[in-house]
Amino acid sequence: MIFCCFANNKLAKVWIRVLTEDPDARAKFQTIVGLLRGKYGAPTAECEDYTTPYYDGDGFEDQAIKVGKADFSAMWGTQLLVQISRSLTVDISYESEAWQAESNRRQGGNL
Repeated sequence: MIFCCFANNKLAKVWIRVLTEDPDARAKFQTIVGLLRGKYGAPTAECEDYTTPYYDGDGFEDQAIKVGKADFSAMWGTQLLVQISRSLTVDISYESEAWQAESNRRQGGNL
């Protein structure tokens, strides 16, 4: 699924949800991060963390993500983010510099 938001007739935000089979989410995340790393260099922030009682290699990694006890994300600056959602989709979002002002406008009810 792809969602696009426009501001002043220009693309301001793109959000892509990559549907995966549950066991494939982490591999798809790694593939996408690898592709973006090749294009944009190392992420400015990267996270693959588990909260107790879960840990990498315990066989319950997907369950940990589903219950909010694991975070898989990579970010390039403040504009490009890749993460695994609780529904085990890989979400990619890009926000242009114009998006923050547009988001504030929309939240203020000025549609």
